[in-house]
Amino acid sequence: MGLVFALYNLFSDRLFRPLFNHVAISGYDSLIHVASGGLSGATCKMIMMPFDVVRKRMQVQHVESVHYVTHVHRMAGLWDCVQKTYVREGVRGFYKGVVPAVVKTAPASAATFFAFEMVKKAVLVVRE
Repeated sequence: MGLVFALYNLFSDRLFRPLFNHVAISGYDSLIHVASGGLSGATCKMIMMPFDVVRKRMQVQHVESVHYVTHVHRMAGLWDCVQKTYVREGVRGFYKGVVPAVVKTAPASAATFFAFEMVKKAVLVVRE
């Protein structure tokens, strides 16, 4: 979450706000929040995807009689999981499922940051 907020601030302050100021569109704050939130969520998911894949593979190896798991590789630990994934599938193996994950994460993150900014604005109005 720290990375998502850092990326959100970076994209909001350094990318979208200057871009929309240059285009001179008024009332663009909501669009900045949505665009920055979506892009930060998608970027963070792509950065964290290899860690998620390894974590999930380590978790699934302990599932014994699940019908939807076709084959479970046994791993001796974290480093063994990383090595076996790389040897069997290459770098692409660490990004399995990245497209559906980003498709799910980007809109959710966009909505989250839009709501975050609206609540923050409402709280400031109430305080005044």
